[in-house]
Amino acid sequence: MKLNSIIFRGLIPLTFLASSLTSQYWTVDSEVRNEIRKAKLQNQLPAIMKEYGISLWLTMNRDPNDDPDNIFWDRYKRLDPVSEMIGAENTFYPAIFIFTDRGERIAFVEDGDLPYIEATGIYTTIDHYKYARQTGIEPMMKFLRAEVSRINPSKIGINMSETEPVADGLTAGLRKVLETVLGKEFADRLVSAEDIIVTLWGQKLSRELENVRRSAQIANDLMMDAFKNVKPGKTTAKDIFDFIRARMKANGWEVGWDQKTCPIVRIKPSGDLLQDKIVAVPGSIISLNAGVLTKGYSNDLDRTAYILREKESKPPDEILAMWSTLRRAVEAVVESMKRGALGVDVDRKSRDIIKSAGYEEYWYQTGHPVGVWVHDIGTFIGPRHPHYGRKVELRLHEGEVFAIEPGVSIFSKELNGQIGLHLQEMVVVTRKGGEYLIPPQKEIFLIK
Repeated sequence: MKLNSIIFRGLIPLTFLASSLTSQYWTVDSEVRNEIRKAKLQNQLPAIMKEYGISLWLTMNRDPNDDPDNIFWDRYKRLDPVSEMIGAENTFYPAIFIFTDRGERIAFVEDGDLPYIEATGIYTTIDHYKYARQTGIEPMMKFLRAEVSRINPSKIGINMSETEPVADGLTAGLRKVLETVLGKEFADRLVSAEDIIVTLWGQKLSRELENVRRSAQIANDLMMDAFKNVKPGKTTAKDIFDFIRARMKANGWEVGWDQKTCPIVRIKPSGDLLQDKIVAVPGSIISLNAGVLTKGYSNDLDRTAYILREKESKPPDEILAMWSTLRRAVEAVVESMKRGALGVDVDRKSRDIIKSAGYEEYWYQTGHPVGVWVHDIGTFIGPRHPHYGRKVELRLHEGEVFAIEPGVSIFSKELNGQIGLHLQEMVVVTRKGGEYLIPPQKEIFLIK
């Protein structure tokens, strides 16, 4: 590792700055943050770049404030979202970060930002400059010209995308500066780094997988315990919500998404009532979706129960038919989730089963990635919708985790209301194909 040494200028104590900075995007716990992202950039990134034929990936950062003297005070950071993935979230002055398919990880930062970049342990080469109003970012541009000429990449990936916000961090102004600095020879080699970013973000290391797995197992146990505590005719949707949240608080578990909607509790059929007015009565379907954070990683898992009516030993046939259809759809998806399969092709397996069973096709994706966000960045298992962009055209990679969630809905004459079932399981892509992250729910939980 090449580390050019400097003496930190010390405008403000480093400890103050570090304590005042908070994560915006890649919400991994600080205790494992550097370890995980260094491993991802070192072990996963070169192969991903080679897969997409991009030999150099470039990220340019600068603070939105127009005067460098102001950047040390409280302000809203609008940095490139990729910054946190590459360890650059604490850079305040203009900076450049270069990655090559040969495994080089190069940072060029201002003197005051150097300690932060050194502390990440990510970069194999770190160089620095002193920002001055007289020269602006010219030292940075000179460095960039020299490095790009040295590497002579066939394609240069930059953070621009029409459909993926996380991969669209390069501003129009910096893009223009970049093209001018590189000249036509290299400017003609600029391409979107969207596929690199989506795949790197979505492909999980084994230690990331364990965090997601732990989150899913805790959430599963919470929901099953909630079912066991339902008292038909008395328990409301709010009671179930409060039960799960109380357990989470007692154990120090953070919610996986918004405080007001985690967990999601649905009791059907029911009218348009407030949560504290919806009572779980015999003949009700209870659907729970609970999320728990483990070291900054979430889960997305559904569990379903049915409250038996008098003299019933099983749910009505129409509910069992819905459940059976969804189970077959999920199994077909899991079987198809082989490394290298296209997201859009895997999605079709579920839809074909749903439609052939006579149900209306659901409007959303069959599977979305799960990780540091409950709806994470990564390949999508979905249809060709404009919103999904290129993500459904990407191939599945080993280590990607998905929430597989087909759904069906009908009007039940027997239960006199609209009912829907939403089966959601978490599946990881392995060398052998799709595998459940935790044991799936194969039967509807019955409440007597």
